[in-house]
Amino acid sequence: MTPAGKLTRRRFLATTAASTALVAMPYVRGANAAGKLSIGLWDHWVPGANDTSRALVQEWAAKEKVEVEID
Repeated sequence: MTPAGKLTRRRFLATTAASTALVAMPYVRGANAAGKLSIGLWDHWVPGANDTSRALVQEWAAKEKVEVEID
């Protein structure tokens, strides 16, 4: 028998497994969880590439529920 205050290998593993399960829970998104993002993009030398980049960023922002400001 071990004293009540002594940490055994079995007790350590049980405690670690329990705390790991809490940390590994999936991320649950709330209504305003994502927030805002401000980014700056270089002007692209290919005609129309800026509009394509802007559309891709806005599509991603809508999917992830992030407000994006592109400069």
